[in-house]
Amino acid sequence: MENSIITIENVKGYIGENNLIYLSLEDVARGLGFIKKDNKNGIIYERVHKQNILKWLLEFGFIKSENEKLPNYIPENIFYLLAMKGKNEVAKQFQLKVANEILPQIRQSGMYMTENIWNTLIKDPQKIGEILIEYGKVRKENEKLQLENQQKQEVIEYQKPKVDYYDKVTDNKKAIGVGEVAKLLKFKNFNGKPIGRNILFNILRNNSVLDKYNQPYQKYINQGYFEVKQTFNAFTGEPFYTTLVTSKGIDYILKLLRKLRYKEYE
Repeated sequence: MENSIITIENVKGYIGENNLIYLSLEDVARGLGFIKKDNKNGIIYERVHKQNILKWLLEFGFIKSENEKLPNYIPENIFYLLAMKGKNEVAKQFQLKVANEILPQIRQSGMYMTENIWNTLIKDPQKIGEILIEYGKVRKENEKLQLENQQKQEVIEYQKPKVDYYDKVTDNKKAIGVGEVAKLLKFKNFNGKPIGRNILFNILRNNSVLDKYNQPYQKYINQGYFEVKQTFNAFTGEPFYTTLVTSKGIDYILKLLRKLRYKEYE
């Protein structure tokens, strides 16, 4: 059966393999507010902010190179990842519309009569039984996927404050202290207590990221994960060093804690 592109609420989409819905990247980008405005001779032109979208698709691993051409359509799981980058009321309302209206309607329309199906029925009316059986299977699967989408939307709403704060920090080029990183990432120890500054230092030492003086080993500095700030005692003039974590380092620590099976909390 052929998959047909349908348009709902100005968003084009279709059902692809394994009943996964694909949405127009341009329609999604506009809906989430990922646009740039240019003023040419007093006329305002709007266009999709391709540089940001390219950066995010690379981050998600959906494309492999910044030289790749942006796809015309993206699967719904990538839509949800992009949606987490939207930080305004327009984006939030669009996310709700996609989750509650657009995706369900596309699924309900996923088995409608394409020209190919219609021609099949004209040639062999008995095929309707097979089509209805297939429709029943797809409808059941669609209901399951609709529930999963609802759960994904709930996760987006639940994680949004943390994601916004994480983006705000990682977009800032200024490195931050280990204590701030612990507060930002919000992991708990195996005894259920939050991982604070001292425990995070201990974890990083035990995993040979920091030395016994809580300073990063050179290879982690070279990789851009840490910076070391030198200051001097105002009375003795002796130097002391503070370990700071870059945005790249925050991501490294996040992945390390997950790899070590520490649990996140809100």
